[in-house]
Amino acid sequence: MLADLNVFGIFLDASLVTALVAAVALGLLRRLLIAIGLYRWLWHPALADLAIFVVIWAALARAISFLPPQVINLLG
Repeated sequence: MLADLNVFGIFLDASLVTALVAAVALGLLRRLLIAIGLYRWLWHPALADLAIFVVIWAALARAISFLPPQVINLLG
């Protein structure tokens, strides 16, 4: 299991890195959803943002667990 990442000598927890990637993905997806007008149909857009963020973050965390050991050794 990937516990932390070595980024230029600074060790970062894998959950922090996946959360940052999920936040960036949410930002891009949110712009798309606003552009197509989906947010007009939502009762609580902030709650939808939180739910989408959790789903993306969980998917990234699950995807990291399937990485082969060679890739994990390269990352940390």
